[in-house]
Amino acid sequence: MQMAQDIKELSQLLGDAEREIRDLRRRNEILAAKVEVMDSFMCVLHTSPAQHSQPASIDVAWQLQRKIAEMEEAANAKLVDS
Repeated sequence: MQMAQDIKELSQLLGDAEREIRDLRRRNEILAAKVEVMDSFMCVLHTSPAQHSQPASIDVAWQLQRKIAEMEEAANAKLVDS
């Protein structure tokens, strides 16, 4: 029973982490748009070429969401089997 409680608690923590990552991504998108506007103004004012780069990253939030679902399914299956 303790293991089921631990899995539930871990699932909650991972869910919170996943939501925080998604929230921070939204904020980052807003800031990135603002930076792009400022870069555009700089290009106009100083006639320098625009440089836009957006590196790809691993989708940690999606990985957390998938792992939470797997853990919950395993915990539920274990409870059903008990």
